[in-house]
Amino acid sequence: MGFMGSGKSSIGRRLSKQLNIKLYDLDDHIVDKEGMTINEIFAKEGEAHFRELEYKYLKKLIKNNKKAIIALGGGTPCQEKNWKQIEKTLSVYLCRSEDYLFENLKEKKEKRPLIKDLNDEQLRELISTKLATRRVDYEKADIIVDVDLPKGEMTKTIAEAIKMAKG
Repeated sequence: MGFMGSGKSSIGRRLSKQLNIKLYDLDDHIVDKEGMTINEIFAKEGEAHFRELEYKYLKKLIKNNKKAIIALGGGTPCQEKNWKQIEKTLSVYLCRSEDYLFENLKEKKEKRPLIKDLNDEQLRELISTKLATRRVDYEKADIIVDVDLPKGEMTKTIAEAIKMAKG
């Protein structure tokens, strides 16, 4: 878990290969099952409907996959009913600096419905305010990893933390 643009999907792919564990990207899974992009779901059905879909598919993925990596959407851990599902797993928070998030997200705004129409100042403000409120939920994770590290070192650090947590 982590804020949008923190690397949940890309780090998840690397961990999946390193640990030889199946990866599910929750957003991609929703797109596959619903036959619409996240942008289309937001535009046609609204955020509340998207959050219901997020819960539905998160619950199914956790129930049906005892050994898997699930890359969550940035807002997934902020819904109480989702936490009831996440608590059944070993959770990892990918902690990134606001500066990193800003630089990463400003390049990819068109792909993200919540930020696509924001200018740089609005984007910085959104990151700052949303991260401040979401951090409380993110920090409930079993493992918190500062991922402002080089890619190889970061993946190794996360894999080691997971192995240690599992005993």
